[in-house]
Amino acid sequence: MRFLACALIVLSTLAGTAAAQLDAASSEARSAYRQGLLFERRNDVPAANTQFQIACEGGDMRGCLAAANNYRIGNTIPQDFSKAAGWYAIACEGGAGEGCSALGYLANKGLGLDQDYAVSFDYYERGCDRGDLSGCAGAGNLLITGTGIPHNRTEGARLLRQACSGGFEWSCTRLRDLGQPLELGQ
Repeated sequence: MRFLACALIVLSTLAGTAAAQLDAASSEARSAYRQGLLFERRNDVPAANTQFQIACEGGDMRGCLAAANNYRIGNTIPQDFSKAAGWYAIACEGGAGEGCSALGYLANKGLGLDQDYAVSFDYYERGCDRGDLSGCAGAGNLLITGTGIPHNRTEGARLLRQACSGGFEWSCTRLRDLGQPLELGQ
């Protein structure tokens, strides 16, 4: 949790959209991200993660997401959901919808964050608003089930359809499982 607290301090220094952050990212940050990808291709995830963190600290949200994903998965580095949540939080606050949606998932499952469906919904919704389809799917599913938030089947189905029409297959499957049409008018 100490890492998350530190991450929140860093969050206060980051603002803007993911695109603006990428534009604002220093050339050193972009270079560190590219170096991280090279290390990752060589299966040297610890070295890759070091570079991704440098990229993130320099304002490249792709680095934040990559570091978070590596901690979440635990691919040749120790799995650490709290660290993953910290890096996702920086990405989310930096404008990356994927980071917000990932925080929604972690809060939904109680991985690295307290399990809290209302917090999960807020992160999913923020991810969706920033164009991440998994966030739309997560928010829609919580609305349909009414898990920890007020039940709203109509809005939930709309969000699932939005994700489905964007190509997020899980949403299409979920709509079919619920007996909902994939598109309005069907």
